[in-house]
Amino acid sequence: MEKRTIIAIILIMVIYWVASEYFWKPKTIENAQTQTVQTVEDTNNKQNEVVEKQPELISTPVVNQAVELDENIVIENDQLSLTFTNKGGNLRSIVVKDYSLADKETPVQLIPEDQDLTNIVLKTSDGYISLADYNLKYEHSQTDSAQVLTFYFESENGTKLLSKVFTLYDDYTLDLKFINENYASLDGYTIGFDSGIKLTEESTASTKDKKNSFKLISQVGNKYEQVTLYKINKEIGKMTNQGTKDATLKHYGSIDWAAVRSKYFIYALIPEKKIESKGIDIFASEDSPAFVYNVDFSKRSSVFEDNYQLYLGPVDYSKLSAFNNGMEDIAELGSAWLRWLSKIFLHFLNFLNKFITNWGIVIIIFALVLKLLLSPLTNKTMQSAKKMQEINPLMQEIQKQYKSDPQRMNQELQKLYKEHKINPLGGCLPLLLQMPIFFALYPVLRSSIDLRQAEFFGWLADLSEPDKFWVLPILMGISMFVQQKMTMANTSPEDLKKMDEKQQAQIQSQKMMMYIMPIFMFFIFKSLPSGLVLYWMVFNVFQIVQQLYKDYKKKA
Repeated sequence: MEKRTIIAIILIMVIYWVASEYFWKPKTIENAQTQTVQTVEDTNNKQNEVVEKQPELISTPVVNQAVELDENIVIENDQLSLTFTNKGGNLRSIVVKDYSLADKETPVQLIPEDQDLTNIVLKTSDGYISLADYNLKYEHSQTDSAQVLTFYFESENGTKLLSKVFTLYDDYTLDLKFINENYASLDGYTIGFDSGIKLTEESTASTKDKKNSFKLISQVGNKYEQVTLYKINKEIGKMTNQGTKDATLKHYGSIDWAAVRSKYFIYALIPEKKIESKGIDIFASEDSPAFVYNVDFSKRSSVFEDNYQLYLGPVDYSKLSAFNNGMEDIAELGSAWLRWLSKIFLHFLNFLNKFITNWGIVIIIFALVLKLLLSPLTNKTMQSAKKMQEINPLMQEIQKQYKSDPQRMNQELQKLYKEHKINPLGGCLPLLLQMPIFFALYPVLRSSIDLRQAEFFGWLADLSEPDKFWVLPILMGISMFVQQKMTMANTSPEDLKKMDEKQQAQIQSQKMMMYIMPIFMFFIFKSLPSGLVLYWMVFNVFQIVQQLYKDYKKKA
């Protein structure tokens, strides 16, 4: 086998291994402090924890005993339908209207059944008060641009003492305002995002895929942090085995934002800068990451107004970028050193999609454009490969003449390459150049919400998912075999007889790899997004067509 072929194969395998181990794996918590385990009395019921002795209320007692339970309070816009309960004024359903499940009919729901978000637990000098223990009064108003839903405690004279105000505009953002008007003197409070996020994709239903696709992502003091469901379970399981009861992970510090993510959707909390956040408690709920947001006042307060934004919807790079706070990194676009290239690919694909609705055709055109851009380099490589074939007899003579002196043989071969202006590794360059493109394109086609359920034709109903029938990986392997066959030097039986045993072994090894490499690549690609396999296959086909055209021109 030629050295350049061996080097190319080794590099492909090394690059694939490195990518799978480091680039395609999500970031883990780097700071040892963030992995600190905190023991709590009851993790699963943390947001419902109430001490026996209620703290003393400021002003007159709250009149709320006569409020009836209402669990179907709905506000909605064109993107979202949100259902609240007045039990604590909590969010119990998030329906994302623009997206559906695999049946293409059932809209996406982000909160698991019988769960809720945004419960507030008050911290007082005497203990905790969970708002979920009370049915709150509420008011619903609407303007031209927004809907406002207010849950509150009031005094006997009708004064609002404590309020949770939700405001929904015409997008995926829900504003939350928490107001204390002398209800109680507080040391702080917590907000629960402890429901977990609901599974929406069949492909992530398996334990392995879900553990790596479901994540808790946050930015703490301008530092991006990410931990998978697998990591959460592993760390908490480790502490449980060591005897720690009801453990949680914790991100310490001022929270810029925190989000729970499935493969394509998130719910996120974005506090205003002045809020004295001390960190988030992280755990698993409903087989999903979950968190509780902690606020601890530096000075006890009975009057304050804290503002938050909640993002409830798709992991869309453009929408997350609009917050201008680093949330765009939630949209995974690969490793930092290649993210710029992934962004270019994403914008270009979306640009093409404005004119061509079929994503399969968009990917084919994308492959053609890249092929045209890389053609100058490909042409040089093909010329180099052709020259290698032409000087093959001279190489064989040198190898035969200096077979007992490897050092002199390599010197003479290098001299031969220099005389004929040949780069012996030139044949590897197109494949190696494809690697960064492959790594940059992989997260775009796998995780971009734009390609979710993107159809091509026939059985290819979702180009972000692997081909269930392996048709594209098989065709990709065939195209790779044909491409290698066309670039391989033809060695006649007479020429083979003239070679020594080492040279004959090299020729046989090269032929064997022509069969092995497509099979090897098939097993890699069969589990990758079909859109990515389509790109690679089409690129190979364009390469074959280019070679056929050049051969035709030479014969003409």
